[in-house]
Amino acid sequence: MSDKRSILQEISREFVEVLARHKVPQTEIARLTDKNKGTVSRIFNGTYAFSLDDIKLIASELKIPTIGIITRHLCGELSPDMHNMLQTLEAAETTLCNNLNELQAIKKARGKKAAS
Repeated sequence: MSDKRSILQEISREFVEVLARHKVPQTEIARLTDKNKGTVSRIFNGTYAFSLDDIKLIASELKIPTIGIITRHLCGELSPDMHNMLQTLEAAETTLCNNLNELQAIKKARGKKAAS
């Protein structure tokens, strides 16, 4: 059980780093996960960890790639072929997330034009 907990803690820690790089406010995370700000602050400080469901929800809503983070921690050491495959999947996921973010921005801009 402690191995699972430490793996989840590592996944959560790395995901928090990704959220920080994307400059996602803790208030947005609290809103998405329906957690109070104190709990989210503890997650960001490493006292608590996100659940995999929380990570999936946040990543999906914010279009943030996570396949690499989760796979690296759950699969441990990877063969060179598996490592290359993972890098390809990460690149594809990143491209998809970027494209979805651009599409959302275009739709939002069109909506503002239509409203004016």
